[in-house]
Amino acid sequence: MTENETTPDLQRLEAKLDALSGQVAALVAAQQGARDLYEEMAPIAKLAMGVGAKRLAQFEQRGYFDFAREAFNVVDAIVAGYTPEDVHALADQAVRILGIVRRLTQPGVLDLAEHAAEAVEHAGDEQPPGVLGILKATSRDEDVRRGLMVALAVLRQVGQAAHGTPSTTTTLVRLNPLLGGKRNLAKAGAAEPTPAAAPPTQQTETPVCHDLPPGVTWSSDGFLVDANDWTPELAAAVAERFGLAQLTDRHHKVIDFARAEFLETGASPNIRRLTSGSGVPTRELYALFPQAPAKMAARIAGIPKPVGCI
Repeated sequence: MTENETTPDLQRLEAKLDALSGQVAALVAAQQGARDLYEEMAPIAKLAMGVGAKRLAQFEQRGYFDFAREAFNVVDAIVAGYTPEDVHALADQAVRILGIVRRLTQPGVLDLAEHAAEAVEHAGDEQPPGVLGILKATSRDEDVRRGLMVALAVLRQVGQAAHGTPSTTTTLVRLNPLLGGKRNLAKAGAAEPTPAAAPPTQQTETPVCHDLPPGVTWSSDGFLVDANDWTPELAAAVAERFGLAQLTDRHHKVIDFARAEFLETGASPNIRRLTSGSGVPTRELYALFPQAPAKMAARIAGIPKPVGCI
């Protein structure tokens, strides 16, 4: 092979070596850049890790993580204790609940609650007055009369709610100046309000079933004493006595479950157990058995009153 024939091969080899050298140089430069970046970022990373570790230690010391764990336990208890239907029913009342919370957190109401709590805390520090002392305080002490007026107004509202009467805000509007004391009365330019005459109380008695039918024993609050005396005809009669003209299949589904639960466990199911056991949602339970579903279902099912029902 002559020199002229080998020259192109050498040139190609030299070109490849030059390209390889360039690539190696590029890799060395990139490595050097990475090394420089590491040298610059390492102190910053160490500082950030130190600050993060210090902040986490502060959170741990102040109890953030313990609080988060307990908060999770609360959420877990809520999830275990309530059904999705309960949450849906709560969502329907969310606006009303927020309205109540807003009214309860007004400055005048909070002041009233604070003073009441303080009075309860120091209740044992004073000797209880006798009947004569109470009469004197009622007739002479303006603050006592004002407190009695607030208490009577609250009791009136509670009584109306117990009878199913729609709540009125008239009395509460009158109490708004009272919750702020005499100063608010003076600002409003109003004279001290006097207790309004209580509206006539509607005498509504709870229907009883002692005459359904003769020979069957009922408790004083209208529950069947012996569950074995129950019959479907008796259930229909009790339901009619409490305003349910007809028992549907959905009614019977709840009633049958309530009886089976009582016969198995010896305890009448509460509303949460009725919902989970019968498969009837809470909202529908209130539609089927208005006002007090667990208690009304127990009456019709011929079993005792559930524990916790008033």
